[in-house]
Amino acid sequence: MSLLMRAPQATDLAAIMRIERAGFTPDEAASEESMAERIKVIPDTFIVAEKDGQVTGYIVGPAIS
Repeated sequence: MSLLMRAPQATDLAAIMRIERAGFTPDEAASEESMAERIKVIPDTFIVAEKDGQVTGYIVGPAIS
């Protein structure tokens, strides 16, 4: 029953996109392609929240040096 915070996986994309589309207008929401690219290229800027085996949220931020 605890909340697990972890790095994203490609298999999380559908759940992440459901959350993204629920929280942003179509003009503001990230595209599925861009979110997949973020997971693949900069996963260290991304955190997924999981509860009972289901993605319940995520945080993604910019990569800054």
